[in-house]
Amino acid sequence: MIDKSPPTQTGEGDSLGVRRLHYSFAHVVVRDLFFENPAAFLAMFRAQKADAFLRHVWDEISRHVDEDDRFACDGLSCSFRGGEGGMHAGVARMPEATHSAEAILVAGVVRPRRRRFVFFRSPPQARYFTLERGFNLDDGSRQAVLCEWRARNHVNYGEVSGESEDECLDAIRGVLAGTRRARGATVRRRSRP
Repeated sequence: MIDKSPPTQTGEGDSLGVRRLHYSFAHVVVRDLFFENPAAFLAMFRAQKADAFLRHVWDEISRHVDEDDRFACDGLSCSFRGGEGGMHAGVARMPEATHSAEAILVAGVVRPRRRRFVFFRSPPQARYFTLERGFNLDDGSRQAVLCEWRARNHVNYGEVSGESEDECLDAIRGVLAGTRRARGATVRRRSRP
């Protein structure tokens, strides 16, 4: 079972002043739901049931944050993209990201097994990406940054030219093809057992 409570005071989501509900939803709970069963996650998106389910998850998380930190999930919408660039993706547009490190979009991506040689196939890949709100340190302008969340770390793939689903998925295809390289990574320490 997935822990839907927000991170603790010393955990993920507090250091940048982000809204705990927004951060917990995108960076912890939806990510964990995806990795728990990537095929079922994508099937939910394909069947157009993800909107209702993720709204329910949002409401459940809301029950675990202070009343002052709650807000509606306005703008949350989901879509399924299949087969483009050899990947299947469940994409959720988040409520407006107003703080640095909040997600604009999240994408659970599965790349099916691929034949490499006559008898060998590459294993399927399940990867979780966020397109996050960032700010240019030189001039303070807003930017969108592609990140990947793995079991023990968070990888930054740099700025994406826009905030659309297509631009995000193009950047993810670049990561999968090896043409978009990591700019940095951070190792996460879990505050919960």
